[in-house]
Amino acid sequence: MAGKERSDNGEYVETTTPEDVLLVMRDAESPFVTVGDVAEAIKCSRETARRKLTELHDSGDIERREIGASAVVWWVPDSGKMARISRRHGDDHYGENPDWSDELPNLGENA
Repeated sequence: MAGKERSDNGEYVETTTPEDVLLVMRDAESPFVTVGDVAEAIKCSRETARRKLTELHDSGDIERREIGASAVVWWVPDSGKMARISRRHGDDHYGENPDWSDELPNLGENA
């Protein structure tokens, strides 16, 4: 997904996007990620992963919490935002299938 590319001037060009990070968060098995999780998944440096996570946090797209002396976890705060992430990437099952709930079994009191 990400790598080190150079511009015509020979300078490194940022190739890791916030959307890359959001995709990692969406596809993660855990409800939260760490800088290391993101760096490993998109093959970027830990510093790049930290910068992108911070950028997403500053824009209000994700939340963060320090859970120890140096440990921080990051997560998408609610399913509404995760749905927006999915729509941005063309795989919005619920948006494409507005009657999706009709397929659910009736689990009412008499079921």
